[in-house]
Amino acid sequence: MKKINGLDIKFYLNRVANISVTQSSLRNQGGKGLVKKTRNYFLKNQFLSKFNKHNFEILLDNQTRKLMKTIKLKFGAARKSLNIFLLQSSLDRYLSDCYRLEKILDKLELPLDSYTIKHLKIAAKGKEHKLPKWQSIKKLDIKDNEKFQQFAEALARKEGIPRAYLDLLYWRNQIE
Repeated sequence: MKKINGLDIKFYLNRVANISVTQSSLRNQGGKGLVKKTRNYFLKNQFLSKFNKHNFEILLDNQTRKLMKTIKLKFGAARKSLNIFLLQSSLDRYLSDCYRLEKILDKLELPLDSYTIKHLKIAAKGKEHKLPKWQSIKKLDIKDNEKFQQFAEALARKEGIPRAYLDLLYWRNQIE
């Protein structure tokens, strides 16, 4: 097992999994123990080293399907958890350096939830871009996810930031 500053990498992964997967982020997505199972999935299936610019979308889809099957999550909750975990891993200096996550920074998706959707809808208002109707994270499918992500990518490009960083702006209404 890899070590960072004398500590096994699992300690860093555990920290990021605990920050990423919370009762709040998976509220009403499943039964008892869901948060713990999802965190454990991220710890057991150490896949960060496999991501690169060329295989990002394929690996993201594969990991989403595995998470759905293993933890019994719907697409929206699985993708949200995975996107938050990837974003938080990229923001952790040690994990980012260890797994060279800067390579995938521009590929990371915006984690979708009611907060991020609210901001995307505000940004889309009065523009030609029509976003899909948002019902809930439980009802999000891959097609609507792609449409939201395409719009988020255009917004992020205008801001000069990676798409996933919009979550840093939108979370808890950091911007108006």
